[in-house]
Amino acid sequence: MKNPSSDMLYLLAQLLGAPGHDALEALGELSATWPWLVGAVEEARSVSLETWQAEHTRLFLSGFPHTVCPPFASAYLHGCLGNSPLLEELRSFYDSLSLEVTAVGFEDFLGTMLECAARLIEQRHEAQLQWFWSHYLESWVPRFTNDLQYGSRMQFYREIARQISGLFSSVARKGMLCVLFREKPFDCNWGEIRAEGCLAYAPNSSTC
Repeated sequence: MKNPSSDMLYLLAQLLGAPGHDALEALGELSATWPWLVGAVEEARSVSLETWQAEHTRLFLSGFPHTVCPPFASAYLHGCLGNSPLLEELRSFYDSLSLEVTAVGFEDFLGTMLECAARLIEQRHEAQLQWFWSHYLESWVPRFTNDLQYGSRMQFYREIARQISGLFSSVARKGMLCVLFREKPFDCNWGEIRAEGCLAYAPNSSTC
């Protein structure tokens, strides 16, 4: 699928979550539609779930000697998690869209923010999407994807980094988010990805 859509953002939001016991089965089903996940499925079959979960924790939550790339805006913009005015700003924005966040403190989690963008696409709120993307995502997500690309030991997370990075490079190259709303979008390399998404991400996070 060449055209960008909310499905792409829902998928990436889902894949940023912690892998559970059904993760391998779910990933196999997704790979039937999204070929770029095939290699990740083969890799996941070759490692234990505990190894996969440990890599997720090392990258996103509590790595040693440091967490590689916490997927939270406040971590990149303010150097800490929680107790950030950004959380209240985002909470108010989500409330205006009737978007419910299932875990308090995860308003600035990238998965939540990508789902918000997907919701804006579905509701065709072009101006709000442009503002949300430039105001809350462009300032830190490219740094996050670079850290994830070079810091991950698993192909699965490197592929996620490439897909998310592609969103930002394509938008920057074309200079507008409204490509998401055109019936005949510009010829961007968005990747072939599609899946249902959710806000189910609730690991324990540290605070400042």
